[in-house]
Parts: sequence; structure tokens; C-alpha cells
Amino acid sequence: MNILPKQRLSPAFNQTLSRLLYLAILVTSIVISLKVHLLADLRLPPPWPDESAYLWQAINIAQHNTMFAPQLNPQRIIMWTVPGYQIFMGMVFKLAPFSLQAARAVSWVLTLISYLGLLWLFRRHFARTLVLMAASLFYLGAAFTVLGNTARMEPLLLLLAIAGFVSLDAGRPYRALALLLLCPLVHPNGAIFLVAGLAYILGKRLYRSPAPRSDRVLVALGLLAVAAYGVFAILHWQALLSDVGSQFSDKAKNYSMLVTLLKPGVLSSVVLVMSVSALHVLLLRKVQPLVVLSLALLLPQLVADELFYGVYTNIAYLTALPLAMDVLAHIIRRWKPRHQVVLGSALSILLAVALLAVARHINFVESPIGYPHHVTFAGMRLSVRQPYLTPEDKAVVLQAVQTQLAGSVGRRVQFYPAADGLLFWPEQGRDFLPYQPIDSDVPPDAVVLHMSWYFPDWWQMPSWSPLAGWWYTAQDLMAEFQISNADIVRQRDQTEIWYVKRSPQR
Repeated sequence: MNILPKQRLSPAFNQTLSRLLYLAILVTSIVISLKVHLLADLRLPPPWPDESAYLWQAINIAQHNTMFAPQLNPQRIIMWTVPGYQIFMGMVFKLAPFSLQAARAVSWVLTLISYLGLLWLFRRHFARTLVLMAASLFYLGAAFTVLGNTARMEPLLLLLAIAGFVSLDAGRPYRALALLLLCPLVHPNGAIFLVAGLAYILGKRLYRSPAPRSDRVLVALGLLAVAAYGVFAILHWQALLSDVGSQFSDKAKNYSMLVTLLKPGVLSSVVLVMSVSALHVLLLRKVQPLVVLSLALLLPQLVADELFYGVYTNIAYLTALPLAMDVLAHIIRRWKPRHQVVLGSALSILLAVALLAVARHINFVESPIGYPHHVTFAGMRLSVRQPYLTPEDKAVVLQAVQTQLAGSVGRRVQFYPAADGLLFWPEQGRDFLPYQPIDSDVPPDAVVLHMSWYFPDWWQMPSWSPLAGWWYTAQDLMAEFQISNADIVRQRDQTEIWYVKRSPQR
């Protein structure tokens, strides 16, 4: 016989319990993400050529208030992309010491804030805690891990874009416009989010809404930033045409939108997002900012199938989850009350599991087996089998560089991979200049070539000339500078090898 009175938990207690569970899941996922970020370090990905191309300009902004980076081109400013990210990082490194790890840590923080912004957009949607559980798996996946461990523009762009749509969701269209105006200044893909946001504002006639003076001031500042870049571009017009023209011609080679669309991850995301968005609008009879953001996120990879653009598609798939839950909730509400709780909960879980199963199949989320050491991205592996670079490695390589440059007037040293030069920047002072030639016919005076277990095999595909192009392989440098085993100065763990060679032209 049960002598305890039957008591139902109060709604307030249930709500508190739900919030505590939500917070516990969120904090746990952030802690795991930080741990994985620290494990990834310089391994996933290894120092990337894009990173040094942006960060050399950021370093020169921090130290000399200029976009001119002699590490990239000793004759002119490189204008191949918009400068928003470089300026932002330059401001960061005016306040904090530079290192590649610090730049990657900034990306992790920006990625975290973007993720929290997504969760804020998800907050009013059905099955909020269930959606968080699913979202956590995306956040701990390879795409988010690499996004938060690469010094590129995507984390800053996503933060601005998501913040803009959070502002739209909060009924602040002018503040949203100010944030979205900055997006194209960080990356050309930002124009997609600006156009999407403008379409929403115009379609909803939100421009008629009264706006706080502070929001109007922010719009004015955003327009001023766009105008400032316009003036800067005009002042360097020939360089802009040359660099952007090279970018477009390279990206246009062998690109097919149909081939990109037929990739499993892209096709699955397009089908899911478009179908769920259409159902959401038809059933709920309104267009929410999250729907517009979800559709916009599909476009970057379709427009140009770059390696790092896949994260947009990954997030587009993620944003479809709360929209799908809303569609399910709309259907459930038509049922008899006694069926809503049990069947509704069961169907919500089944829907989440089904969408996650597809996400796992297309590698948008990771398997818990072997996590995180089995995480892979574009042929690269997260492994802690050996460090990428040790203090002893640095000391030996630096000494070899000094020996090779002895008696030479020139001090330019080209690194492979190019971003390895950033790892020597704090130690080398003014002894030599790390050099990553972009559209420059000025040759380096010495070469440091690093071969590592962490490099993907496709890095060795044929590419442009090391003296005039953007991407060069180890084979390019070995042939150009007649590098052989006699030039090995350091070997470690049977996988890490460094060659140092003075340029034959010097």
C-alpha cells in the first residue's frame, strides 16, 4: 500500500528542471568543444596557406597601420579579397600578442558566439531541448571543429550574419541592416546574407517600423564602412582587378554547380531545407527570419564549392531541425489532447533521430566511437600521435636558416606550408622575413620545406608556380629550388621532416 500522497510536479518546477537540463547540455558541449579545439591545435587543420595570407596583412595593420604586407608582395598591396577580417584581427593583435594559435582561438570564440546565436534563434521553436541535443552533435562535429580552429573569415562572417538575423527576430530591422552591411566587407559571400536580410526587411515592410536612434546611427556607420572600402578599392583599382580577376578565373576552372549539387551532403541539405521551409511557410502562414537564414546558408557552397564553404551547408541542415519540429508540432496540435503528449513526444524523437541518421551518413555529425580521435576533415585527421612543431624543431630550423642566409643580402624565406612562417614570426625578430609570394616575381632567398604526417594527400596535386601563384606544392618547391635529401636539417618521429635550402638564384 502506497502511503505517500500522489503529487504532481508544479509547472514552475518542471520549467526549472527543463532549464537546468538545457544549461547542462549546453555547458557540456562547450567544454567538449574547447577540449577538442586544444587537441586539434596545429594538427586539424595543419597551418593553412589562407591563414598566413590574411594574417600577414593583419600583423602589418597591428604593427604599422597598413594593409601593405611585404611578406606577400614587396611591391604592392594584395587586393584579392575584402579586408574586414584582416582589419578585425589587426585590432585584436594591437591588444594581444600575435601567434597562430591565438588567431585560431579567436576563431573558436567567434564560432561559439555564432552557435549561441543559432540557439537563440531556436529558442521559441518546438522541442527546444531535443533540438539542442541534436545541435550539440553538429557543434562537436568536424565542420565546426575546423571552423573554430582556422584563422579565416567564416567565423566572423557567420557571427555577423547570425547576429543580423537575431536582430530581425527581435524586431530590430535597422540594427540587423547595420550588421548585415558589414558582411560583404568580411567575405564576398556576405552579400548573400545582406541580400537575404534586405529581402526580408522589404518583404515585411519593416523599414516602416520606428527605430531607436542608436540603430540608425549603426546603419550610418555601416554605410560609412562600405563607402570607405569603396574609396580604398578605387585607390588600388589595378591591383584589385588583377587579384580578383585571378581569383575568379581560378574558381571558374572545372566548376559545375550540378556536380556540387549532387554531392550527398549538399543534395540532402537542399532537399531538406527547401521542403521544410516550404511546409513551414504554408502551414504557419508566415516567414520567420530563421527560414530566410536557412535558405541563404545553402547558397555559398552552390555558388563556389570551396573547401571551407561546406560549413554553411552543414549549418543550413542544422537550422532545418527546429523548422521541421515546428511543422510536426503544427500537425500534432490537430490531434486529440490525449494523443498529443505521448505520440507527439515519440514522433519528435523519431524525427530527430531520422534527421541525425542522415546527417551521420553524410558526415555532418561524428560517431561517438573513437571520438574525437577519429574526427577527419577533407583527408586530414585529428591525432595526437606527435606534435606538429616543437621548440627543438624551431631552434634547429632557425639555425639552419641563419646558416643559409649568411653572406646574403636578401632575407626573404619562403615556407611550405606557407603558414608555417607564422610559427617562426615571434621568434625570428628582424633576422629574416617569412615570404609567401602572391603575384610577385621577386624570388625568395631561402626555402624551408616541412613534410608532415598531418598533411592531406591532395596537397600534392599539381598547382600554380611557386613564384607567381597562390598555391604551391612541395614538389613545386623541390623542383624550383633543387631540394634533395642532402638539404634535410631535421627529422622527428619518422614523419616530420624539414628541408632548408638557399635559393640557387642567390
